[in-house]
Amino acid sequence: MATETPPWCRAALALALAALLGLGAGQIEAAAAQPLAPPARVAIDRPAPARAAPARLQLAVHGDLRITALDGQRDRFVDDAMAYGWRIARARPLLGGRADVHYLLTPLVDVGASAGLLGMTFAAAATSPDERLAVTWTSLAASARLHWAQGRPFVPEPRADVGVAEVVTTIHGVDQRRWATFTRVGVDWRLGVRRGGVTVALGYTLVGADRGDGPRPPLGGLDLSLGPYLRF
Repeated sequence: MATETPPWCRAALALALAALLGLGAGQIEAAAAQPLAPPARVAIDRPAPARAAPARLQLAVHGDLRITALDGQRDRFVDDAMAYGWRIARARPLLGGRADVHYLLTPLVDVGASAGLLGMTFAAAATSPDERLAVTWTSLAASARLHWAQGRPFVPEPRADVGVAEVVTTIHGVDQRRWATFTRVGVDWRLGVRRGGVTVALGYTLVGADRGDGPRPPLGGLDLSLGPYLRF
């Protein structure tokens, strides 16, 4: 025989179920109302960008012009040439070229070497233009340049070269050879960027006295140079 549930028991169960449903709905609404937490961020260590290695060497090639009219031996040469029978004698400029190499990582001063080749005809006979007095200058020098610009272009850098030169004087087709010492002081002015560009150089060359006989063309004077350079 089935037992019927009293009315008050059913009412109590209904109230309990309604309370549970209401409590669950409130928790869901509260959770939905809270803002979402941002995603976690993980720090990633990125390596610092590599710095370019400093240049170690500089190579340069110049076209050279030496104005020998500013050499103190100019007037003596013209007088001696006239005395020896030359009728067309002048202190003409030497023309040629020079190649330089410098090491750049020494403190304060770049050290290196330079080699040059210059030449010119200084006199000719009035009666026979083929009879000439010509000079060829082949030089090798040690070089030092103050690098206070720290690699920056457009800043003049003082420079000095000390070296020796083989001087070949050709008179009537006969070569006469001698060795001469010289000193050159001036500035290099680089136009370009740290790795390459163009160098404009200005300097003065002093040549050791020649004690030989006969007309001796002036070999010193004001040097003007222009050419490209490359650093690596």
